[in-house]
Amino acid sequence: PTTGDFAVSLITGDRDAFTADTQTAYNFSATGLYHIIAVSGMHLTFLLSLPMLFLRNKRRFALFAIPLTVFYMAFTGFTPSICRAGIMEITLMCSYLFRREADSLTSLFTALLVLLVINPYSIASVSLQLSFLSMLGLILLSQRIYGGIHGRLSEKFQNSRIVTYILSGLSASMSVTIFIVPAVAFYFGNISLISPLAS
Repeated sequence: PTTGDFAVSLITGDRDAFTADTQTAYNFSATGLYHIIAVSGMHLTFLLSLPMLFLRNKRRFALFAIPLTVFYMAFTGFTPSICRAGIMEITLMCSYLFRREADSLTSLFTALLVLLVINPYSIASVSLQLSFLSMLGLILLSQRIYGGIHGRLSEKFQNSRIVTYILSGLSASMSVTIFIVPAVAFYFGNISLISPLAS
């Protein structure tokens, strides 16, 4: 796959170039990085971060972000992972519109409820389960892991932006890994030991 193929997969979720190249697809899977070429909440976050820089008012941002989110969901084919992320974002945006407190857990389970109402059998989707487990891990554990490690560092490292950046990524990766490893082992029969560091 070329750099262009990689860019297309990041934006649209089209992985034809990667599935045709068995070795490349295997390398992504073995290192636990296949999710970066599958459209998910990470990609939606990147998309919405740009208008967020210019629209500081939360209500104006919500008015712009909601239709943009729906468009992106349709553009990428309403895959389970992007639907989960999109519904979560829309729920959060609605809290801005109606001046209510945003709650990540409420948004996550609202997304799950909507998807199951539309298609109850989607609960059997492995990608849907992994997507929700990943988000649940982020919501429940990420800040706790970050706080636990950060609090044990010296003041010099606590005030370092580089250390904070690395620690944030590591905490997020660890929290997701804790929740999805049992499911990955069950469905695929193996786990990637390098995945937390690679992610």
